[in-house]
Amino acid sequence: MRSSNKVNSNSNLIDLQIDISAVARVQIRGVSHPPQIVLPIHNWEPKEEPTKEDDIGPLVEHIYEVSAI
Repeated sequence: MRSSNKVNSNSNLIDLQIDISAVARVQIRGVSHPPQIVLPIHNWEPKEEPTKEDDIGPLVEHIYEVSAI
């Protein structure tokens, strides 16, 4: 901690441990693209040595929005 005292801002440094807790009210909304995937996917086979994301399955994106209320 460094003092903000304009007269003597070169106070000795000290370490402090302070326990802090907080309470927040939030709203969480989300969407998936595509909204639904039916497994198993027709004619899809996994690759033995996957090198791309598509090699392990179709892309599914999840988008979340967190807002304080």
